[in-house]
Amino acid sequence: MRARLWRWVLCALLAGAVLPLLPAGTPHAAAAGVVTVRWGYYVTYAADSLVSLKANVDSLTHVAPYYYALKTDGTIDTKNEQPATTALLRDHHVKVVPMIKNGPTYNDFHNLIDTPQEQDRLVAALVALVTSKGYDGINIDFEGLNPTDRPLLTDFMRRLHAQLSAAGKLTTMAVPAKATDTTTGWGGAYDYAALAPSLDYVVVMAYDFHYAGGTPGPVAPVNWVRGVARYAAAQFGAGKTILGVPFYGLDWDTKTKQPASTVKMDGGPPLAQRPNATSGYSTTDAANWVKYTDDHGDPHEAWYESEQSITAKLGVVTDLGLAGFGAWRLGQEDGGAWNAIHRLDTPATRVPPVANTATQHYFPETGQVVQG
Repeated sequence: MRARLWRWVLCALLAGAVLPLLPAGTPHAAAAGVVTVRWGYYVTYAADSLVSLKANVDSLTHVAPYYYALKTDGTIDTKNEQPATTALLRDHHVKVVPMIKNGPTYNDFHNLIDTPQEQDRLVAALVALVTSKGYDGINIDFEGLNPTDRPLLTDFMRRLHAQLSAAGKLTTMAVPAKATDTTTGWGGAYDYAALAPSLDYVVVMAYDFHYAGGTPGPVAPVNWVRGVARYAAAQFGAGKTILGVPFYGLDWDTKTKQPASTVKMDGGPPLAQRPNATSGYSTTDAANWVKYTDDHGDPHEAWYESEQSITAKLGVVTDLGLAGFGAWRLGQEDGGAWNAIHRLDTPATRVPPVANTATQHYFPETGQVVQG
């Protein structure tokens, strides 16, 4: 009996020792409380995004640079490639998974995937791009699609995954948030359950609950975020699900009713300091709000993110044992966001490279240092 007990203890110890040694890009069931994937979206059109990336690259495991766009003729626009940025990410052992967005939408997009031949043509172009550039995979962000193209989108992702997985590359996708299997509207084209086998990771865009053209309110109220995340985890698997977290809020002019403007994390507190402004933090929504009057006398209502609200959303990730978080976007955050992120650190968290010596060795595959 004693020998059998020690065998069980040894097996448990070995299991605990082996799990952190999985390659950083390998999807696996996430343990509750351990955030495996720390994903950032980098955009080439904003200088603050590059500043943030350079300052915080060692806090990320995956970056999806917005390099590519799908054109109406089915070709890929590559003018926003940044080889220097790619080199920076590789130097810091970060997985490079470029994002591609679609220019054509609805019926124009339908024409690019409506036959197996068209799908294969686009798949071939994407696979050639990923392999020729040495990327770790691709992040598909196709939005504005006909709900009736649901089976076509699923089939396209199946074909893409078959080719990329054969090449040892990651197939990832950004999907609109939903808490049920809606088949109409903005999220109707995305069949979570059918897409799941064709994805290594999925970034659920859990934001814009209140959107620029709508009524004022938090972009990501935490109870809605939790419901969206729970549904996604049930359909895709928690170990594949990355929760999209907004680094931004919105500011509505409630008189003119014009579309809201974006508020960066450090842009909210100054609004609260304006004359006669009122402000607070909604514990129900886990979001900050402020009501103020602008220089033209128009009343405004703004909702924005803070360290406290980001912490609440990251709590959803750890509570549900999701693979990690995906931040939209780098450059819109302040230091409070990184404070919240760094509180996720565990002994298994990747660390920046260090020099090897006679008594220590750095493993870039896992971002760990063995000493002694």
